[in-house]
Amino acid sequence: MSILDILFPKKCVGCGRAEANICPKCAKTARLAFPQVCPACERASIGGVTHKRCVKSGLPDGLISIWAYERLIRNVVKKLKYRFVYEIAEELGILASNELNKVIAEGWIPKNDKIVMVPVPLHWTRENWRGFNHSREVAKIIGEQLGWRVVDLLTRVKKTRSQVGLGEKDRQKNMEGVFSLSLPLCQGFAGQASLRCGNDWTIILFDDVWTTGSTMKEAIKVLKQAGFKEIWCLTLAR
Repeated sequence: MSILDILFPKKCVGCGRAEANICPKCAKTARLAFPQVCPACERASIGGVTHKRCVKSGLPDGLISIWAYERLIRNVVKKLKYRFVYEIAEELGILASNELNKVIAEGWIPKNDKIVMVPVPLHWTRENWRGFNHSREVAKIIGEQLGWRVVDLLTRVKKTRSQVGLGEKDRQKNMEGVFSLSLPLCQGFAGQASLRCGNDWTIILFDDVWTTGSTMKEAIKVLKQAGFKEIWCLTLAR
């Protein structure tokens, strides 16, 4: 136990016990996001695969969300994002990995030795204010647990207003032109000068919550333009 744990003991977000930010008992109460849905029409889809009738440019091949965005998970995500409780990222990442192992066993996530997890970036002003990118920190833990490579392929080049309270059309407009490719990172990652060399990689775009998908869909446009063909979305909650 560290001196920080003594001075600032962890309390479970769910029950308030001084044990962990998410105690094992409360973790079991978090409702899984079931059924998985097509990211286009948001109707039930086995494994979250995009329906054939819904396939069009700018959409992922599928969407996997782990939990329903309610009660415990909603409070945990808010505590991580807005109260800057950094260590929650590790607990969330481990819990998420445990659930993802089940998803992998079911064959819902495509088996590919070249899986790269790409966290949705924050604008540099927000990341500096917060001190970290919550999506990246959770992604790093998931990557360590599952053996996935985590790479910052995207940069947020435009500062936007909060998406909270916006309707779907306003969210889409708010996110237009927000992302660009991290050029040196992508070139080094792909190992070639041309960016159109990612065909054999499976990109798993990661963020905390799927609401309308406007943020992730805008990021997908940039990744598709770079030549990446297979792109899945993964979120903690929906």
